[in-house]
Order: sequence, then C-alpha cells, then structure tokens
Amino acid sequence: NTLTLSWKATSQANVSLGYRYRSRTIGYAMPLITDFLANGTAYTLAIHENAGILGVVLHPTSEWKIDGTVEAGYADNAYVQLDPRQSYRYQVHSMWTPNGVVTITGAFDDLERRDNQALVNHVDHNRSAGLGAEISPNEHYGVDLNYGYIDAFTRTGLCYSSTAAPASTPAAPADCGTNT
Repeated sequence: NTLTLSWKATSQANVSLGYRYRSRTIGYAMPLITDFLANGTAYTLAIHENAGILGVVLHPTSEWKIDGTVEAGYADNAYVQLDPRQSYRYQVHSMWTPNGVVTITGAFDDLERRDNQALVNHVDHNRSAGLGAEISPNEHYGVDLNYGYIDAFTRTGLCYSSTAAPASTPAAPADCGTNT
C-alpha cells in the first residue's frame, strides 16, 4: 500500500513524497518434535514495514530529463535473521537527446539492506549502473552502444550457542557476546 503526494513546482520540476506500508503475518505449525518446538506447536509472526519515498523529476531542457527516488524503510520484525529490517534504495535515471539522431542514457540503482540486531549483523547491497548511446541517422540504420555494471555484496555474522569448541577453534567475534 503506497500513498503518494506529488507537486509540480515548475514546468521543469516535479517533486513527490510517498509513504509505503506493508503488513504480513506468517503462520506455521511444527509437525515434528524439535529441540525448539514441541510436536504440533503453532506460532505466528507479524511483520509491519514502513517506508518513506522522495521522488524528483527534472527537465533542465526539453532535450534532457533526470528522475530520481530515495526510499528508506524499516520493518519491526524479521522472519529469519537474513531478512532485512532496514532498507534504503537510491535510483537515478537520465536521458539526453541533443538532436533527433543521438540519445544518451544513464541509470544508477543502489539497494542497501541491514538487520543489525545483536548476534546477526547482516548487511547486503545490490548496485547497478548503466550507460548507453543510440545513434540513428535514419529509420534504416542505427548503432547502440551500452555498458552495464553490477556489484552484489552480502555479509552475515550469525551467532548461536554451541557445545564447547575444541581448543584449536578460533574465538567467536566480539559482537557474538558470550556465545561460543
């Protein structure tokens, strides 16, 4: 569910503010006995997510358009430790057509996510960038040149209780508290 308020400040600029809300409930019934749940134990988990969105569209000239958005969100819970509780997304797109023959485009997208709760410390990002040029002197001939870049990263330090480790095992990181 997203609510957006838009304002056309000038003929060259448009600004929007948005609010996004998502609510979900995950339910599960354990069919087998485990160390954690008895046979037939059921549970539910409610997750509420809130996000703010800022968008800007600029037309510096009739040949050039730039649009970008920034979104910051937070969830009050996570189903598994790798689910992000905080997320940030930054997007910028631009298109410039200096004449009827050449079009230059560029795009950048960055998604950053975190679950920096104690004993988890998950961070990840997915970034992409692209640059393109199209040259079309007429409807019969054209050349497209494009370049794309992608960068993905993830790091999670899961800490959990265990039996005593052998003497040769390295120590747990400091952010694992007293867990072995």
